[in-house]
Amino acid sequence: MNEREIKAEARLMAIEFVLNDLCIRFHRSIGATAEQIVAAHQKCSENLRNDTYPGADPVLSDLAAAEIEEAVSRLLAMQREMMGISQ
Repeated sequence: MNEREIKAEARLMAIEFVLNDLCIRFHRSIGATAEQIVAAHQKCSENLRNDTYPGADPVLSDLAAAEIEEAVSRLLAMQREMMGISQ
């Protein structure tokens, strides 16, 4: 990994951390229970799984949807971990 790639990865990790922190603060501010958070995360993953990208090549659309779903699922798992929610 070169210096540019390291900087890009560090920026991405920082953005993920801040995003997770904001989501956690939001959940806490509305008094969401662990069960509600898990249900919301499951619904989000389900919606992503069913997303399509009109006009895109079907193979690339499926690849993009899978990659996005995996990335978001990882972020949601990080949020649950930061909040001490086991699933």
